[in-house]
Amino acid sequence: MRYRFIARGEDGGQKTGFLEAADEQGAREQLQRRRLQVTRLEVDQSGPPPARQAVATKPTSPTKPTPPVPPKPASVKKSEPSLLSMLDWRRLGLAFVTLLVLAGIGAILWKRAARDKDYRLHLSGHLALVSRQELGADYPDRIQLGLRLKRPEWQIDRDGSIQERGEDGKFHRTQRHAKVAFQLGVEGDYTMEVQTSLPSTPDQITFLVDAPGFPPKQKEVKLTAGPGQELQGQIEPITLHRLKKRETRASAATQETTPSLDSNSSLPKYDPEGPEPDT
Repeated sequence: MRYRFIARGEDGGQKTGFLEAADEQGAREQLQRRRLQVTRLEVDQSGPPPARQAVATKPTSPTKPTPPVPPKPASVKKSEPSLLSMLDWRRLGLAFVTLLVLAGIGAILWKRAARDKDYRLHLSGHLALVSRQELGADYPDRIQLGLRLKRPEWQIDRDGSIQERGEDGKFHRTQRHAKVAFQLGVEGDYTMEVQTSLPSTPDQITFLVDAPGFPPKQKEVKLTAGPGQELQGQIEPITLHRLKKRETRASAATQETTPSLDSNSSLPKYDPEGPEPDT
């Protein structure tokens, strides 16, 4: 059934219109659901319902035209990532730190390997002094001895002092010191032990002997490895004949070309112009 209604809205405005309902109660319930307060409700007797139900409402502002939607820009192809962006910087940093640690350990091991090592040189040989006059009991203590190395260019004297060859070609005393022990037997057999630190293992040395009243002598000695850091060398027998007075000048000339111990040594040195050794 078609009803005509007059009602008020929540804003107090009056609204009129038509609605379809089975009865008046149903029409009122419809208006209540629309939040309208019924002022008048009656059956419409004016004729068939219009094609469109008109409901009076408050005038509304004209609808704004919807702006045209701009076309979507053509999709841009993503550029390929650069090589730097592909790197894992955290792993690279860890690898760099590891490399530094390994380099530090390698440097420490290299320094330890290059550090001077302690060696003990054990030399033995036979020394014969031919003299018509008997030598004094303290004469063996007056014999000057020395060892010369090639690498480094050192000379180790009997008193343990170490001399190093300078740019002038001469040996000069250094602050280094070695432990030297020399023993000479009655028959002429002797042993000489030298304990010192060297940067490398020597394989050959020069043994020097300078006894007062006798010409200086030198012998090349090859060293062989012994137990531990010991190096052993057997020196060929050395026989020295006592100088005569007429041989003094010739001996002095010979000493200019023959390597001898440094004149600054605290041990006695043979003076060609001096007296004969004690008897």
